[in-house]
Parts: sequence; structure tokens; C-alpha cells
Amino acid sequence: MMTSNAIRSLLKISLFASILLILGALTYQIALTQVAPPGNFPQTGHTITGEFLTFYQQVPNPELVYGYPITEQMTSKEGLIVQYFQKVRFELHPEQPTGQQVQLTPLGRLMYKPGTPFSISKNPATCRTFDSGFDVCYSFLEFFDQQGGLPQFGLPISEVEEREGRLVQYFEYARLEWHPDSVEAGLSQEVQLSYLGRQYFDQFGEEASLLWPLEGSFGQDVVSVRVHAFPVQAVVSPGESQVVYVIVQDQNLNPIPAMNVTLQMTYPGGATTTLPLPLTNEFGYTSGQVPFAPQDGIGIVEIEVSALNAAFEAKTRTSFRISP
Repeated sequence: MMTSNAIRSLLKISLFASILLILGALTYQIALTQVAPPGNFPQTGHTITGEFLTFYQQVPNPELVYGYPITEQMTSKEGLIVQYFQKVRFELHPEQPTGQQVQLTPLGRLMYKPGTPFSISKNPATCRTFDSGFDVCYSFLEFFDQQGGLPQFGLPISEVEEREGRLVQYFEYARLEWHPDSVEAGLSQEVQLSYLGRQYFDQFGEEASLLWPLEGSFGQDVVSVRVHAFPVQAVVSPGESQVVYVIVQDQNLNPIPAMNVTLQMTYPGGATTTLPLPLTNEFGYTSGQVPFAPQDGIGIVEIEVSALNAAFEAKTRTSFRISP
């Protein structure tokens, strides 16, 4: 049987691997922007043309369900004509009838590895069972119905699971994430789509230079900010130290330097404290040691992480447990 120290060591290794994976995705720098014509996306420095542009524009909220293009149209490693977006990948199949030539790569199915289902109570009035045998419930079902249903997301292929501190559910073409903190932060979307397009690009080993914006065409806007927070240890004993790492990125996973980051801790006993961290560095990274004392009690320490500059504010949450 592994000792508690061995388990904590493995958790630390996993944490640092996660941080390195995020930092490794930072492949190009943020540039200034100009007004661009339709089909040009200064947010990422890429364009969409032809059948791919028609397919992209046929849904009401393409930025929400597809994200922005992160490559040009290209030939993939498996020989398909494709284009990568933040959340999906388009495939061109010219042999198919008109209207069916552009298809979504089943990224959810390709990337899913079974996890542990998260127990939720299922109310028949707010859940639906699909042909795959899985249910979709509550906010996930509402988002599914509002944003395109089966043609857009495919069948559910998992139960709700907890991944990286979020409740998620996999579908054939996508992964839904629950972000209740986005509502509390004044944002508009508590259900969001994972960046499976970018993740699959990296996992599949495509050439990193394909992500670079078109030279001399137009710049890139920062249109949204994402915050990731990682406590070093999931469980600490009274008297031990705890460090929290924070990484701030834009919608393309580029680092955002000089962000003001603040941690607000709520301890098991109900006390709260606020800890300002150093400004994020050139890699969008900062960290700080979380204070706690014996009188703070035994249980969960909830941490709200805020990142702020003159243009943007973003929040996320994380936690760790104090255990004897």
C-alpha cells in the first residue's frame, strides 16, 4: 500500500506535468489588430474560406460552438483536407453530396478516456436518455438543445465526470464543461465547450508552425481571458505549507503578462483572507504561498482566483483539504 507521502509526491508530479503541458502550448505572441473582412479572424491571425466558411457561418453562434480558426485549411497527417478551430476540427469530403461535404471530426470520441462518473440526481423532467444509453441533464441538456443538438454535438458518450476540477460530459464531437463561477463572475455562459480542437492538434502531433498567424495580413485581438489555478497538494496537514500556481492565457492559449492576480481564501471555520500575488510573468505565470493556521479548522479551503488588468477580468476556483 502506498504511503500518504508517496501519494502526495505523485500528486505533485501530476500537477507539474499539467503546468508544463499548458506552458508548452504557448507557441506564438500576441499582436495588435486591425479591422478585417469577413472570413479573416484577427483574434487568431487566420482565415476561413470556401466550403469551410459556409459551414462555419450556418450556425447562429459559431464562435461559441466552434471557436476561432487556429490554422488555415491544410492537409492533415492522415491525408484529409481539414481546418483546426479552437473547439473542433472541420473535414472536407468532396466525394459526398452537396451539403454534406464538410463534416466535424469526432474529437470527443477520439479523445475520450473513461473516467469515474460523478453522482447526480436525475430528474426525468430535466434529463433525456439518448440511443447511446447515456443521459444528458440540467444545464448541459439546455445548452445541448439551444446550440444545435445531435448534428452539432453528436450522441453523449459518457456520464458526467469530474476532470481538472470541473464537471464535464463527453459527446461524439465535443466536451461540455460546467462553469458556475462564470455566472457568478458576471459572464454569460455557465456551460462552455472544451478546446478539443487545440488539444487534438497538439496530441495528434501536427506541425506547430501551422498555428502561426498569416504573415503581414492582420493581427490578433485578445477577446477573452482564461485562468488556471493549481494547488501543489490536494491534501495538507495542519502546519504544512501550501502553494498555488496560476497561469493566465488568452483565447488562443497565449500567455498574458502583467496581470494582477488575487486569491481569496475561505477556510473551513468560515474565516476569509485575501492574498495578492506577484504580477504574471512573460509566460502568464505567478504563484504564492497560501497562509493557514490551526484555528482555521479541518476541511476544505475554497479559493477564488481573480485575474485583472485594464481591459479584462477573469475568475476561476480551486480548493484543497486540510486533514489531520
